[in-house]
Amino acid sequence: MARKEKTGDSQLIIDLSYLLDEFIAKLFNIEREVGHLKKKHGDFAIVYKCKRLFVQRYALRKYTDVAIDITSKLSRFFTLPITDKKFAKKVMYWFENKEKYEDEVELAAQYAAWRVKNKGSILFSVYKKIDHENLVSFSKKEVRPLLKPIYSKKFLEEEQESAAEYLDAFEEHSSASATKLSSEIDDKKTKGSEQFFAEIKEQLTAQVIQVQYLTDTVIEIVIKAPLAAKNFQPGQFFRLQNFETNSKRNNNTQLAMEGIAVTGSEEALLICVNS
Repeated sequence: MARKEKTGDSQLIIDLSYLLDEFIAKLFNIEREVGHLKKKHGDFAIVYKCKRLFVQRYALRKYTDVAIDITSKLSRFFTLPITDKKFAKKVMYWFENKEKYEDEVELAAQYAAWRVKNKGSILFSVYKKIDHENLVSFSKKEVRPLLKPIYSKKFLEEEQESAAEYLDAFEEHSSASATKLSSEIDDKKTKGSEQFFAEIKEQLTAQVIQVQYLTDTVIEIVIKAPLAAKNFQPGQFFRLQNFETNSKRNNNTQLAMEGIAVTGSEEALLICVNS
């Protein structure tokens, strides 16, 4: 039923994952390397178990503030220096037999709370909740308002006079522009538009201006395309080809030409075609 409704697929994949690990390790002949990695993970398993069950759920809840280093008191139970793995193994044994090692557990809990506050490590570190509203630290500073203005009365009067002169000049210019005849303005706009579009058409339109037979098999075609020639760079090629939709038809055949590579010069585009 679970397979039919696909409700147990995820758990099934997790349950079978160790078989896939073994198969891949054997397939690529890396069984020894995988074994070393599993051993390392096994060494850290006790550390993470102690961190979750003892440090986070017991020590930090019971001892929130321990200001004194009690490492010396633990020296009679541990060989210094106290490593994470050594601490985890010993303390988890005490913690699982708490009735017998009650004093040792309390001493270890105080040490763990002190280590979290002062000397963090993999074992003695806790997750700190991130305040997404205050990701950047900042300090607040009260700004006292100025008791006196930074400008004088004379400064204000001069600025007001300058603004009045500017407004007078603007109104005079506006009234002078408004007196022009609308027909004169429209005529100037029309002439300017016609000239602009004529220049654009001349610059963008490509025209064949010369066809010359250099030999019996080589034809030179000169094309006038001012803007293309002006922007020509050494090593570039332009493509010459007519639009298929605009090409003529002859006996139901569309006279569309193939693309021809075109080189350029400062004045025009040049084509040499082998006939």
